[in-house]
Amino acid sequence: MSPFKIVKNIVLLIGMLQIQGCKSYLIHTSKARKARIGEESPVLSELKSLPKPKEQIVAAVYKFRDQTGQYKLSESGGSWSTAISQGTTPILLKALEESKWFLNVERENVSNLMNERKIIRQSMAQYQNTNDGLPPLLFAGVLLEGGIVSYDANTVTGGSGLRYFGSGGSTQYRQDRITVYLRAISTKSGKIIKTVYTSKTILSQSVSAGVFRYVKLSTLLEAETGVTTNEPAQMALTEAIEKAVTALVIEGIKDKLWEYAENDKACAEEAIAKYDAEKIEDQVTDVYGVKESFPKKGLSISANYGVAQLNSDYKLPAIKSVYGFELNYRLFKNCELSLQGAQGEFVIGSNITKWNSYGLSNNLFFQPGQRFGGFIGAGIENVNNRTSNHLNLNGSFGMEFHLNKNFALRATAGYYLFLNDLADEKLFGKLNDNYWKSKIGFTYYLKNLGKN
Repeated sequence: MSPFKIVKNIVLLIGMLQIQGCKSYLIHTSKARKARIGEESPVLSELKSLPKPKEQIVAAVYKFRDQTGQYKLSESGGSWSTAISQGTTPILLKALEESKWFLNVERENVSNLMNERKIIRQSMAQYQNTNDGLPPLLFAGVLLEGGIVSYDANTVTGGSGLRYFGSGGSTQYRQDRITVYLRAISTKSGKIIKTVYTSKTILSQSVSAGVFRYVKLSTLLEAETGVTTNEPAQMALTEAIEKAVTALVIEGIKDKLWEYAENDKACAEEAIAKYDAEKIEDQVTDVYGVKESFPKKGLSISANYGVAQLNSDYKLPAIKSVYGFELNYRLFKNCELSLQGAQGEFVIGSNITKWNSYGLSNNLFFQPGQRFGGFIGAGIENVNNRTSNHLNLNGSFGMEFHLNKNFALRATAGYYLFLNDLADEKLFGKLNDNYWKSKIGFTYYLKNLGKN
């Protein structure tokens, strides 16, 4: 083996070992860790920054439970472990306490409390000959109910990888989604005074790299490394519950169900404004977290330039330029009618023939309202080459990228099959004449109807 190959393989091996070392610093799988105070979610600071209440609300939570009944996914078969923690009531009680708006009273295990009070009364009666020294229990003005209503697994999955001559790497990711409902009930009337719901995604991802190749005829080099991270479901659940408590407090302030302290008016107005802005943003954001802030309905015009190649009975096809226009109208958010016109040249044998075309097509968009998305189209077109007209059926696919709310860059590639074999004025063979066309251009939306 040449010296160059020996050095190359040594460098490759050292590189893989360094990656292994980096991985060991990322995750210390061989070291035990001591107990620590529970981690705080990103929403906790928002919960703690709420305005102070004029008077704390006495609240009771009997059971805030997992209502999905879903078990963990397992590649090796069935699993009896639940996908969601069954201890969600303490998480809600902690969030209520952190908000400073609610005064919690024990109701989840109230039977234990009553038994203990009974023991206290009996002890007081035995030693003091009286049983009237124990104050009554505090009753709640608001009852909080609800639970985790859904756990959607694999809402988004994907990955990418590259391998060349036995060396390469790959990455994969998966996204789950958890949804929480929370409602407040008046204990005096039984009326449900407010209901809110929140959701949180749970991200899992893995990165791996490896090499597998023969460095000599009988010498094999193999090395691999990787790391997988899973967002803790308990932390995601905590964040969703804390967000629900935050929303409940602000919604109650807006509906005048409860009042904030008089000296916290500025803080309350800021919290309400921030909450309203977030709700407006949620209206244009889909379940995958992508904002649908670009036109989904309306009229638009396009100008484009591209190239076309006629495949005819002559054996010397050539690529020629073509330019055109489009008048588009979105009937629905993902369906568009397009009236198209174009002008260009075809090479037929040794001659160059000019042609004009006009047609109608229907485009179906995969990700309407997003900055970047794809579409497929199908339609019918008439081509006039100055002496005759020829109809064709066509199919296309394309991508659209919005520069702003009015301008977009659109690229399309299509295949056009004539209904006869006379576009080149020569009848030969079994396949009708056809042509390919690729084009790129600007689209201007005359009316922005992005919120429809």
